[in-house]
Amino acid sequence: MKNVILLFLLSICISGCKEKENDGYTIKIVNIKKENFNKMLYLIKIEERKKVIIDSVIIDSETEMFEGVIKHPDLRHLKFKNGNRAYSFTLTNESIQIILDNYDISQSAITGSSVYSLSNIYNHEIKSINEALVSINKKATVLDETIDKAEFNKAKLVADSLLREKINTDIAFIKKHPSNVFVTTLLGNLIFNYEISLEEGRNLYQLLQGDAKSSQAAIQIKTFLN
Repeated sequence: MKNVILLFLLSICISGCKEKENDGYTIKIVNIKKENFNKMLYLIKIEERKKVIIDSVIIDSETEMFEGVIKHPDLRHLKFKNGNRAYSFTLTNESIQIILDNYDISQSAITGSSVYSLSNIYNHEIKSINEALVSINKKATVLDETIDKAEFNKAKLVADSLLREKINTDIAFIKKHPSNVFVTTLLGNLIFNYEISLEEGRNLYQLLQGDAKSSQAAIQIKTFLN
């Protein structure tokens, strides 16, 4: 529904999280629809502003999995090969589940992560908007602009409005919980998917406090914004 967006995603490492060195992570990806079967899905990190593929899978079922070990909590990204958008999340050595949004991967949701103490509250607040976005994006995929331009444009306007509502919800959530590390991921997604301007990103960064402000995530966001 949107023009091609160039993603520049930064690698971050959140401080203050203790993990056992020998523990590993398991990322279970669920809710995969058949239209995404046979597509390549990448697990990516960013080093010196360059994308590094850590793992990949060719989707052939409704559930896929990545496993490994990470030295420190760090930002990772799920992205389809040739896709324009990514889902960014903080990865630690624990088992998590990512509920895939099949029409816009950046709107996926994470559960089970101790880093995301606010994730259930956030997911509840954003649920109705995400469901509406999925519905309108699904409708748009069956519309042909050349055949029914009016309906296509109407669907695009609705999708753009819903996306703006989601962005505003994310911004409000950041402002409400400026000390929680979870909001650095929301801020990262807004910035790295170019859903807000760099100036808006700088203003939101200035609101961060406590653990969020002192985290390596915030430090790397600040570096990107400067």
